[in-house]
Amino acid sequence: MAAPHIKMNRNLPLQDRAAQTLADLRAANRLRQLKPATGIDFASNDYLQMASHPRLRETLARAFDDGMAVGAGAARLLRGNHEIISACETHLAKWLGAEKTLLSSSGYQANYLLLSSLPQRGDVILFDANVHASMRDGIRASAAQHFKFVHNDLGDLQRLIRQHRGVQIFIVTESLFSMDGDFADVESLLHIAEENNAMLIIDEAHTTGIYGPTGKGCCENLPRDHLITVHTGGKALGAAGGFIAARTDIIDYLINTARPFIFATAPMPVLALALQTATHILDEETWRREKLLSICHSVGQQSPIWPVILGEDHAAVAAADGLQANGWDIRAIRPPTVPEGTARLRISLNISHSPELLTELQAALAKLTISNP
Repeated sequence: MAAPHIKMNRNLPLQDRAAQTLADLRAANRLRQLKPATGIDFASNDYLQMASHPRLRETLARAFDDGMAVGAGAARLLRGNHEIISACETHLAKWLGAEKTLLSSSGYQANYLLLSSLPQRGDVILFDANVHASMRDGIRASAAQHFKFVHNDLGDLQRLIRQHRGVQIFIVTESLFSMDGDFADVESLLHIAEENNAMLIIDEAHTTGIYGPTGKGCCENLPRDHLITVHTGGKALGAAGGFIAARTDIIDYLINTARPFIFATAPMPVLALALQTATHILDEETWRREKLLSICHSVGQQSPIWPVILGEDHAAVAAADGLQANGWDIRAIRPPTVPEGTARLRISLNISHSPELLTELQAALAKLTISNP
């Protein structure tokens, strides 16, 4: 989610600057506030309802009872390289069919450390217009030049590639876009990368555990010489953290050069255990992703991310407020997270949603679209 875009008067003292910015956000219907998680969950990314899985909770509780430390205590290159973290990375590499993985404390950190560190001055990053803020922030922090291509437009991407022959190119996108619920053509993108000796970086945040032949993501079984994937544990896996999957030389390069990795305390050891356990559960309980895909199909959606575009900010906020007042936890998404004029409700489907509940939701949404033509 991007920060609200309001022009700030930097000549004002900090207190006045903050007050003015908040007032401007309120006037524009873009003031964000923290709200408790109440009502029927159509807002979280816990697609497979793994966050409260009994086996996951019992495994972590037992680990603490057996003496597992809460914190890692240091950076990985110092004393923070706990055995369970290394074991988790080895497991995740095997799970994904990659040479090596690198664990981080969040998906945001994984994207940021990768993109701020791997591309160098003289390189070129070509990124999809709709990539996540964590990717954009990493790209901005990189010394490489960067250029945006039209969302999911392979022709526009190839046009930019032709303009930058002779340099190392990085192509950056997501496999499933978090606000529109649409997919990238990962196979065609990889073919373009291979043809141009480019490196394709794909964020699999919303596909890990769900898509692919066995739930490893949309890039499952694709050759990885020109492919780096980034995964998160805080969505379908029901935990937290993130991990990068790549060739051994790339992971080793990041370990030695990526400042967000080198100078950060290692992830909590229990996080590594949680990710390892969650992947084992999902390999055994394949019905979870099968049920989710069936639910998506039943309401005519291609993914569990269901956008209802209402246009103006005030319409999205009013719709979300009305739904929340009636027990639906559905949130409004406004610019600059999405383009101007496309404020929306972002409905997130999960396997707890019954056919009856979805029918009720569709009726509630039908009333909204009638009152917001």
